Formats: sequence, C-alpha cells, structure tokens
Amino acid sequence: MQSSIKHRAGHLVCIAILAASPLSRAQTAATQCTGRVGEPSAAAECTANRKTPLTVAQINPATPYHLDELIDIAESNNPTTRVTWERAKQAAENIGIARSAYYPRLAARALFSDERFISPAQERTGITGLRAVDANGNIIGTITNVATGANQNPNQLMLNNRGYTMVILPQARAGLALNYNIFDFGRRRARLDIAKEQRLAAVATFQRSNQDVAFRVVTTYYGLVTAKERINAIRQILETARATLATAEAQLANGRGTIPDVLNARASVAQATYDLEAASGDEAIQRVRLREVLGLPPSEAISIALPEGEPDVSALANTVQSMIEAAGRNRPDIEAFARRVRIAEQSVKLAKAAYMPTIDFSATGESVSYEPKPWVSVLGNTTQATWSARVNLNWDIFDGGLRKHNLRAQRSQKKASQEELRGFQDQVTREAWNAYIQLRTAGHQQEAAKALLTAALTGRESTVEAYENGVKNLVDLVTADSQLARARLALVQARSAVWNGSVNLSYSTGELLRQSPGSHSTTKQP
Repeated sequence: MQSSIKHRAGHLVCIAILAASPLSRAQTAATQCTGRVGEPSAAAECTANRKTPLTVAQINPATPYHLDELIDIAESNNPTTRVTWERAKQAAENIGIARSAYYPRLAARALFSDERFISPAQERTGITGLRAVDANGNIIGTITNVATGANQNPNQLMLNNRGYTMVILPQARAGLALNYNIFDFGRRRARLDIAKEQRLAAVATFQRSNQDVAFRVVTTYYGLVTAKERINAIRQILETARATLATAEAQLANGRGTIPDVLNARASVAQATYDLEAASGDEAIQRVRLREVLGLPPSEAISIALPEGEPDVSALANTVQSMIEAAGRNRPDIEAFARRVRIAEQSVKLAKAAYMPTIDFSATGESVSYEPKPWVSVLGNTTQATWSARVNLNWDIFDGGLRKHNLRAQRSQKKASQEELRGFQDQVTREAWNAYIQLRTAGHQQEAAKALLTAALTGRESTVEAYENGVKNLVDLVTADSQLARARLALVQARSAVWNGSVNLSYSTGELLRQSPGSHSTTKQP
C-alpha cells in the first residue's frame, strides 16, 4: 500500500502537464531528440544521427490541440532546441576527431618544379690548344686534354674558366608519407574521454532546453486554461446577478421591494458584464501568448483542449524526500555540471601527460625524376625510387614553466567545477522544496476554496429564500452574491495555483517530459 502511494505521488507532478489528453500520434512516434526525455545515451544517438527540423510547424485554428501536441509544435519551432541539438551533433563529431588520433596518417605528395641555380665548379686546368672564348667566357672550338691527349668539346667538361656552372633543373616527385604516433602516455585517451564527456554534457543541455521550452508551453497553456475558467466563473456570477435582479423586480412588483433595490441589482449585473468583457480580453491575450511560445506569428487564432482532471496532491507528504532526492538524478542540467567535473578531471590527466615524451614513426616513399640542363657539361638524367623511415622521440626538457602552470590551472578548474556542482545541487534542492511547499499550499487552498464555494452556494440559497419571505433585504442578498462570486473566483485561482505548482515541481525535479500520461490517477473537476 505504501509503495503504491509513493509510486502515485512520485509521478503525480506529470499529471498536471500531460493528463490533458492521451499521447498524440506525433508524440508516440517521436524519438529521443524531442518529446519525452529519455536516457542520455539514446538522446546522444538520436542527436548525432538525425537532422534538425528545417520547417516551421503550423496549426489549424479550428482544431483543439492537446497539451502534448502543443509541446511537440514548440520543440519543433523553437530556435533554442535547434541550436542545442546542433551543439550536441558537433560534440558527437568531436569524438570522431579525438578517436582519429589513434590511426596513422597517410598522405600523397607530389612535386613538379623547374629551377635555375648556380653550381660551383673547378676552373679548367691541364688543357692546351685553342682558347678562343665567346662573350660569356666559354671556350670555343676544340681543346686538348693533357691527361688523354685527345681533342674534345670544352662544353663536355665539368670545368670552366669562372669556377661555377649555371644549371636548369626540372624535376618531378610523387610518393606517400606515413606518420603514426606509437605512444603518447595517455594524451589521446584523455582527449577522447574529454570529447565523450563533452558530448554527454551537450546532450544534457539539449534535454534541459527541451524541458525549458515545454515549461514555457505548459505554464502558458494553463494560463489560458485559467483565463477560460475565469470566464466561466464570471458567467455564473452574471447569471446569479441577473437572477437577483429578477427577484428584486418581482419583489418590487409585489410591493415588497423598492426601486433602489432594483437599481442596486442592475448595478451588480453591469459590474458582472464589465468583468466578463475584461476576462474575455485577458483570454484573447493568453491565446496570443501561447502562439508566441509555439513560435507562430502573433494571433489569437488557436484552440486548445481543456484538461479533464486535476492532480491529486494528497499523497505528496509521504514521498517528498524521495522526490527531492530524485531531482539530483533526473535534472539534465545537474548531469551537465557533473560532466564538466569529469571533463576537468580528464584535463588534469592531459596536463600531467605533457610531462612525458611522445614516440612517433614516420616513413616516406617517392619516385624522383631529374632532367638537368647545365650550360657547361651534360649531367645525367634519372628516375629513381627513394624511401626513408624513422622513429622519433620528442621530449620537452624545458618549457619555461608552461606545463607546470597549465597543470595548476587544470587542477584549479577541477576544484571550481566540483564546487559549481555542489552549489547547483543545493540550488536544485531549494527549488524543489519551494515548489513542493507551493504545491502543498495550493492543494490546501483548493480544498478550502471548494468548502468556501459550497458554503457560499448554501448561504445564498438561504438568503434568497429569506429575501422572498421578507426576512432579509436586498443588501443581504447582494452580500451573499458577492461572497459567492469571490468563492467562485477563489476556486479558479486555487486550481490555477495547483496546476502551476505541479508544473513547477515537475520542472524543478527534472520529471517534466519524462513520464507518459494515462498511467496516473486524477480527480475530476467539481
């Protein structure tokens, strides 16, 4: 029995939000990206693989929309959810970027060039014979090589009379380059863990943004519901005022009333009519606000389906502590803060790994072609395959304190993140307690308002009967009407406070959008 009560009370906060209707088809088919808030892993998978909606959802003003349908429309249209969705998608891609560091990098390289440069060369020695030269100083004609005694063209010698040779060197290179980090003492592991935590933090932010949008929709929806209930209450007040006017006129016709009594009754009718027009204007403004929250152009052309019941707050006191504790587990923004702490922890590991060396392997393989064209001699043309392979050890011995200060900064960031998490957990607890107290108070006020309305109805019936019998006067009847009007409006206000209190408690404990309707009990409206 106790567990049943706890189960019902633990979920009743969702009744206020979703008990207005069964799940819409769109909500039933919705993924973890929008709609129900599910497990972070499912939301992470969805945000990474599905595209954000590109179109703006529209509505049919003649169709009454249930609350869950309105939430779907708002989440599809709201720019905030689209932005956080894209951020979660980017965080998922960052995991792939971090994981790519575990693989080698293979690159194709190609080079095509044509150079003209000076090549140092020894002056001619041991050469006799014709020494005629051209304008550039090169020997013209044939000369005799002292070593061999043969005549040969001076341009075939690797010598000239100036000590250098001008060379034109076309070349082509094509090949592959391989680079692979063999060991880095945990750098890649830390970066990958940071990327994973950042992804989950982004997903938690996305889920909370969905709850933020849903919270605005729900509060605006119940604001419109309250406006409609206020109109109904004022219409009943107007009917009561008209009934009092009819009674006063009947008493005047029977000689038991006075003209001032009739005038006072007419004034009450006029006041009720005035209040009805004011309430109608407020209701139209609430419809404009609802369209604005949905991301639609401002207009009052929207229709909603009214909720069929109200949350039962009688079992709240039995499970308040468990609900407060659940807030620490269910709030996506607490999850985001916790992920930031883990990011800081991995950043400390990364800063420590910077003190260690890295071991890399690199290799190249190329096909090289040369075709030199010197002015004084003939160099050989060639096309050859070349390669290289090496293992590199890189270890920063001194960096001016860079690693030391970075490690200190990351440790400080870790402490700051831990304190931010602790402070936010306290804030969430305060918010949950405040929401619980507000809902508990609203529930008591609603019960009191119901009793007040019952007493006011009974009192007016007695006053009307006494007035018709001449025991009471019109002042007494108008006073009874005023008490009844206040009781009707008090009940509307109390019901509104219960709805809003339920929404606030559901939002502050992170239950908003987590539960499905239809599985919790509600009480019918009186």
